Amino acid sequence: MKKTIFGNVKMVAKAGSDKERKLKSQIRKQKKLIKELKNTIRIYAPYMKFSNE
Repeated sequence: MKKTIFGNVKMVAKAGSDKERKLKSQIRKQKKLIKELKNTIRIYAPYMKFSNE
């Protein structure tokens, strides 16, 4: 009985950590994409300003 409880807890904990890891990796990817977007905007911003005026 005790063994199964501890086994279930371990499995649940492992599943939770896997989900967290996936979420963290997704957040990291999104941050990377945002950073790349900001860099491209910074490069093209002057040209965009000139085109707007």
